[in-house]
Amino acid sequence: MYPVVAYQLASAINLKACRQQLSWRLLFQDSDELYYTPSTNKYIYIFQYGMVSFFNMSESEIETVIEQIEPFCLLILNKSYQIMSKLTFNRIP
Repeated sequence: MYPVVAYQLASAINLKACRQQLSWRLLFQDSDELYYTPSTNKYIYIFQYGMVSFFNMSESEIETVIEQIEPFCLLILNKSYQIMSKLTFNRIP
């Protein structure tokens, strides 16, 4: 099973600064979003409007990523962060 969770971290995230500072492998980018893979079968989607989603990452990995993204957040909403959605997917062979 693959966990998927999304958090509203801030009112906005500076994507240009993220692109310049984060060391993960960038898979896709446009003016509103960045799509990274920090390691095999793990993904991070960062949206300009302050939301970040995680695919197949543990809670401790997510906490570490959030700490790395926080410097690029504008108007952090709350340190407890709001979970926007939480899903689990099964892999079908």
